[in-house]
Amino acid sequence: MGRKILALLCTVAIVLTLSGCSLKVNDDTIYIPREKVLSAEIQKEYKKGEKDSYYCKKEIKDSADLDKICTLVRKLPAVKASSEHPNPIEEASIIVVLHGKKDHQLILNEKMAFYDQVAYEYTDKDAYEHFLEFYDELDCDEVKTEPDYF
Repeated sequence: MGRKILALLCTVAIVLTLSGCSLKVNDDTIYIPREKVLSAEIQKEYKKGEKDSYYCKKEIKDSADLDKICTLVRKLPAVKASSEHPNPIEEASIIVVLHGKKDHQLILNEKMAFYDQVAYEYTDKDAYEHFLEFYDELDCDEVKTEPDYF
């Protein structure tokens, strides 16, 4: 009887593991299997004066660039923000959309990051700057767009 229950529990655990979401948040890090990301796009906000701004985006299809963006997201130096205090998305300076079977969004501003609306606080003050540099270094056409966030 004990072996049957153990076998059943193992089978359920395996099925749940295999059927789970392909992009997950684990222990304060964002797990992204590169093979699940088919393409990506990054949108960047440009300021025009104090109140006006506009967005441009670059679509990432090159395999090497996809590897880089997945690594940047996976190694984002941040920890989950406390759930005791609400952290609304007030500003979206950089928006990363990872396309796969299910799309996922990483929204970054100078203060915080939001991965699928889960708030993260940076542990490295340069985290945001690394995404800006990556965007600027991408050898892709930049197209004006509307912001694409939740």
